[in-house]
Parts: sequence; structure tokens; C-alpha cells
Amino acid sequence: ERRATFAPRSIRTRKRPQAEHRLHGLAQALHGLQAAQAHGRRHQQRQFSPRIEVYSIDESFLDLSGVRDRLELGRDIQYMVRQWTGVPCCVGIGPTKTLAKMANKWAKKNGGVIDVSDRTTRAEVLAGTPVTDLWGIGAKWGLKLNDMGIETAEACIRVPSEVVIKAFG
Repeated sequence: ERRATFAPRSIRTRKRPQAEHRLHGLAQALHGLQAAQAHGRRHQQRQFSPRIEVYSIDESFLDLSGVRDRLELGRDIQYMVRQWTGVPCCVGIGPTKTLAKMANKWAKKNGGVIDVSDRTTRAEVLAGTPVTDLWGIGAKWGLKLNDMGIETAEACIRVPSEVVIKAFG
């Protein structure tokens, strides 16, 4: 079962103390806009896959089982979301939700669509992903892993489960 996740690129603003209230109002307005757009995106996503898991207001997982050219589909999704909502998005494709999210993070930096289903691409992405960027690894666990010499996602998957259980319980 192959999964894809896609999410709009974040809107970055610089906060200044005097603009705090206006930024909060802007954030509320953007949240309302995102909610409306999210409903439209879910409708769009059903064209690409009947099995969708909505993860958050701006992120979903699609089941891509049986899709031959996942990169082409990813580019189609990216194009359609941009056309229908005006919001740019990135598509990360992988055999698990965790790998799809990691691919999505890479897609934001490297061209918008990445599929980590093949071993070569996956190895490159795992080697270049800090362990602190993994889904579910917070700052505290990340520091502990770094202290154990585990700094990348690649190093993390090579650690025996007994070591992880001993360190984290």
C-alpha cells in the first residue's frame, strides 16, 4: 500500500510586537480560508484516490495502491490543488505514512514532488534527514538520540529495538 501526503507550503510572517494583534487576526482569517480550501481539497483528492485519511486541516494521506506512475500523479495533484485553490502544495509519496511525511518535507525543499518508494531515493532522503525531523520525535527525544550518536533517520532505523526500548522505555 503506497501513501501520499500533501500539504500547502506554510505562510511565513515576521512578528513584531506592535503588529501582534493584526497578525492574530490575519491568522484567524487564514485559518477560515484554509478550512474552506480544505473542504475543496478533499473533494479534489477523491479524483485521485477513493481512500483518503484527513490528517489535519491542510494535510491528507491518499492510498495510491495500484498507481503505476506515482510521480506523474503527484505532479497532477500539485497542479490541480494550485489551479483550484491558488495554494501551492507539495506531495510526498512513500510506502508508509511516516515515509510519506518525510518525503513531503523533502518535497518542500526540492521541487514539490518526491517518491521515496524506491530504495535509492529512500536511502538518500533517510541519510539527509535529521532524526529530529522525524514524525513523532520531539526536541527532548531528539537530543537524547543525538547523545546516543543517532543523528539521522538512516542511523535511527539501524538501531536495534532493544536499545530503543532500554533508552526510552
